[in-house]
Formats: sequence, structure tokens, C-alpha cells
Amino acid sequence: MINLPNPNLWEKVERLVPFTGKRKVPKEEEKLGFRFENDEYGWSGLTPVASVSVQPDRILECPLQIEAKVMDTKVPAYAPYFAVVATKVIHVHAHEDIVIDNCYIDQNQWCFLQNKSGVYVLLVKN
Repeated sequence: MINLPNPNLWEKVERLVPFTGKRKVPKEEEKLGFRFENDEYGWSGLTPVASVSVQPDRILECPLQIEAKVMDTKVPAYAPYFAVVATKVIHVHAHEDIVIDNCYIDQNQWCFLQNKSGVYVLLVKN
């Protein structure tokens, strides 16, 4: 599940930073301050919605939600703390206000929250 928040959601997204989905937190992650939280939606103020074809929930407030199947995962030897994940899109859900002709995402209405090295970035069109 790929939930793409817009910039208005940055504070709620930031509340999710210290959490991991692993009940037994790996020591490396624990040293970095991560902990398990069963109710991350309650902590963040975001709303879970059942997905159509995948197990993880969609997030209602995210304007764009992509249900996807993992096809391949690569963990770089030089950075074992992250992975590059290739996916196949199964379903796309989008808020009506960013959709054109029930088929296209309106690039003038849609902007997603980006985090670059711990700093949120907003791309503005001229």
C-alpha cells in the first residue's frame, strides 16, 4: 500500500516517524529511537480504510492511494537500513478533486508531501 499525503498532512505524517510495524524492534532501529505502536493511526490522527486487494489499510486523508504488489526488493550492501522496492499497481484510489474525466490525475490540483533528508519540501509550479 502506497499512501501519498499532500503537504497539509505533514504534521500527522511526522507523528508516525518513531514507529515501526515490527513488534520485536530490531536493535539497530531501537538505538535510533524507533518503537512498536499498535495504534499508529490513533497517534497520528489519520483514518484507516480497508484496501480492496492488499492487506495494509489505505489512509483516508491521503489524496492518492496506490494498492500495489511487491515484485522485487533490493537491499543495497552500502546501506542495509533501507530497500529499493519494485511494485505492480493493482488499484489506484484518488480524491475526486484531483481527478480529471475519472481517469487522470490533475497535475494542477495534486501535490504530494516530499521529505528530503528529514526536511519537508513543497514543489511549487510557476
